[in-house]
Amino acid sequence: HASTLQINGRIVALDKKGSFSDGALLSPGYNIVEISQTDRFGKEKRKIIHLVAQPSTSVATAMSIHYQ
Repeated sequence: HASTLQINGRIVALDKKGSFSDGALLSPGYNIVEISQTDRFGKEKRKIIHLVAQPSTSVATAMSIHYQ
């Protein structure tokens, strides 16, 4: 399990199981989101996600990302 998690350099709280819930503001058009985790031994993993956001009157998203 990760001991720390960051989204675009911002630390995100993890629960006891290592799960999290958070949001990110996206600009209309092309966006890059970087997620990094560090385990208790200091090993880091990064995932960079490229997104294209289209303007909408309401925004509701759910995304699950799994590290292996």
